[in-house]
Amino acid sequence: AALVVVNLPSANSALCMGPPTPRRSRSGIPRRGKSAVPKPSGPRFRLPKVTLPQPEELLESVKDAAATFRPLQVLTGFVLALMLVGGSIVATGRIVGDFLAEDGRGEVIERAILFGAILGDVQSAYVEKGVDVDRLFQTGVNAMLNSLDPYSTYENARQAEDLNVRTTGRYGGVGLTIARSGDEVVVLGALEGYAFDAGVRPGDRINEIDGVLIKSSTPLDEVKEMLRGEPGTGVELVLSRGGSPKPVFSLLVPRKLVRLPDVSLCTVMRPGVGYIKLDGFSEGTAEELAQGIESLQSSAELSSLVIDLRDNPGGLLDAAVSVAQQFVPQGTEIVSTSGRLYGEDATLTYRSSRPPLVSPSTKLVLLVNGNTASAAEIVSGAVQDTDRGVVVGQRTFGKGLVQVVEPLPGGGSLKLTVAKYFTPSGRCIQALSYSSNVRPAPAESETDEDTEDGFESSGRTLSSGSIAKPVAKDTKVYSTIHGRPVQGGGGIAPDVVSVPMPIGALERSLLQRGAFFKYADEWLQRHKGVPTAQERALAQEDTYRDFVQFARSQFLNKKGEDQLTLQDPTLNRQLKLLEKALNSKEEKTRSSKQLQVLRKLLVDEELAQFQTQKEAILLDVREAVLGRLTSPSIRLRSTLSTDPQVIAALNLVADDSRYYQILQSPARPS
Repeated sequence: AALVVVNLPSANSALCMGPPTPRRSRSGIPRRGKSAVPKPSGPRFRLPKVTLPQPEELLESVKDAAATFRPLQVLTGFVLALMLVGGSIVATGRIVGDFLAEDGRGEVIERAILFGAILGDVQSAYVEKGVDVDRLFQTGVNAMLNSLDPYSTYENARQAEDLNVRTTGRYGGVGLTIARSGDEVVVLGALEGYAFDAGVRPGDRINEIDGVLIKSSTPLDEVKEMLRGEPGTGVELVLSRGGSPKPVFSLLVPRKLVRLPDVSLCTVMRPGVGYIKLDGFSEGTAEELAQGIESLQSSAELSSLVIDLRDNPGGLLDAAVSVAQQFVPQGTEIVSTSGRLYGEDATLTYRSSRPPLVSPSTKLVLLVNGNTASAAEIVSGAVQDTDRGVVVGQRTFGKGLVQVVEPLPGGGSLKLTVAKYFTPSGRCIQALSYSSNVRPAPAESETDEDTEDGFESSGRTLSSGSIAKPVAKDTKVYSTIHGRPVQGGGGIAPDVVSVPMPIGALERSLLQRGAFFKYADEWLQRHKGVPTAQERALAQEDTYRDFVQFARSQFLNKKGEDQLTLQDPTLNRQLKLLEKALNSKEEKTRSSKQLQVLRKLLVDEELAQFQTQKEAILLDVREAVLGRLTSPSIRLRSTLSTDPQVIAALNLVADDSRYYQILQSPARPS
């Protein structure tokens, strides 16, 4: 999905952001996906500001007026004023009436007053004391906004600050990604150039920060604030690490102005073939990408370039335009936006303002998947519609909506959907239509399945009450510059379909349970030494057999029988409900015994996947351990050689005939 972000809090702009769910690598470590804030540009909207005197100023004015009060003068003045401005009062009343009637302003003000009255009644009369009015206000406002779509939200001051950090990609801190695992705060990622260089590694447990004990009750936000601080200062961490010669140790980690990189890897895959992994779109994305392209061009003649946009959730609209114009010809339309904010039937069009950085003779491939969204889809659509390159992978997320962020009094902000965007061929790739006029499904009909996106066959029911359904099928035929037909609605369809290595039920269960993360702790504990020696030991054949034994030991119940908890949690939950219903009867039935047989069969089938999914699970094991030993860029580089979609892209650029045939216009019937 696409999100256009503004530079908070001084200005507002548009946001193009994608899937809200965290993206995970195969080892289960979330990979960073962030939005970005563009320089002040694009649509702007502001409510008129009214400056009111402070209460103490009003009090002094009232005292002064009372001291000089003369009844006769007041009466004479009132009569004279009434005679002079009587006509003006009528005229002013008409103006105010017209203002309130326009665009339903009067109704809005009436509802706002009613909302305030309700909050006041709750605060003064609710049965329990100490009602948090601020929390009630936020809940009410977000329920209202989320009934429109899941992207329109109210951000309080703290949330607005976090959004600013995510969108600008800069903050004072140490460069860590953390999460809570049970009672512990665990390091999921350490940025190179920051905490990683200081010695922090994924999997480390944070025990203390500057002498303050991190307890199970310590909120994660509080831990985050303790890690952040003024660049140039330091923070002392007490960490525990499995497999370390010193299980508990302390590190002094310097705080810096952290710049979250959008280019996580820039490398040469084959002679003349460059590869760049782009993770987001923020203020510095275009400069980062340009530096990467120039470094590849300076090292050797660049005949082909692969830009990896998989799992890229988007970011700034300005950044997407700046990235796209490094590929497409000068003057080319990149994207256009349309909404009521711009005026009736008005659109805002963005074009490339400079010659492309990448030579037109360089073959270009964009890798995309279902988590490629928003600003990343803008770039994909521009490259596809202009026939500048080939899109490889899977259909993208399909978010064609634009949000703006408006700073509000008190440090908060309003993020509101105000427009749709269109690719150069005129396509709107929005996959879902959000309607607040449909009554939300009752709570008892909601599914309890643990799914990533909550989609059901009838559409997506949002917790906010808005209903998301697939947009009506776009039957219009869109064409690229060369006349190739392309599809509208539901994301960007790739020119060449390529699927990743599938994740089986067993592998997914192991990922969800953190089995690879836990195994890395145990493996390193038994293989102490320097990283080079540990990497050699990891490559041994008995590593996989050792992991299988570890995994099975983790999922044995007290009776020594394999549990079904390795299986899909939905199926496991349903079996437990059925078992409970059968056992509630006074006498054991044959059905309950057959259920145990079924459970055993399912367990056997799942455990057999240790062999059928051996290749994928072994990759997860090695990635989890290497995450403790090597830098993120080295680990990512090592996974590309076995990535089916990367291999498909490399094979495509190696086949000139196939590459250029894809971009040719279709043959016309004779």
